[in-house]
Amino acid sequence: MIISMYLIIALVCGLLLIIMAALGGIGDADFDAGIDADLDIDADVDVGHGDFGGTGISPLSIPVLLIFGTMFGCTGAILEAIGDMGELWIPLASLIVATIITAITFVIMVKIFVNSQGSTAVGLSDLVELEALVTIKITKEDPGQIVATTEQRGRVTASAVADEDIATNSQVKITGVIGNSVRVEKLNKEE
Repeated sequence: MIISMYLIIALVCGLLLIIMAALGGIGDADFDAGIDADLDIDADVDVGHGDFGGTGISPLSIPVLLIFGTMFGCTGAILEAIGDMGELWIPLASLIVATIITAITFVIMVKIFVNSQGSTAVGLSDLVELEALVTIKITKEDPGQIVATTEQRGRVTASAVADEDIATNSQVKITGVIGNSVRVEKLNKEE
């Protein structure tokens, strides 16, 4: 019995995918190299996930490529076993089926692992109506800085402007957003 090349591709990619999932480091590998002599040199190299940068899952990450390889090999082995297709059509049909299944799997992975995660991003408009503490004096001419506490992120600093001079350590209320700054009003006007 001759083992099909498609079956070998499916088995190798499938086994690597299972091993990667079992070890819990889906595409993540870190290497530490240290040399102790008169000089102490440490190098950390992150081989990454095939990412282009930013957050999320890359379509060229190792797990996605292994899914593609597994689907390509399985489809090719099945079509080769059926034997009704020519030698040119088997790889073409395998490529199409593997691309479709991998794309569907990628979309599902993004929805489950990326989009379902909570975000700690806080925009300036999220700070409106919160109370804050002035950390850098605010004058009519120059913006200062405030620190507000949010549920999403905890302490958030922002540039602040006001219609009056407000000293450091004063309590303020954020009333709006102006460009890249927030507009504040002093809480205790009698000071």
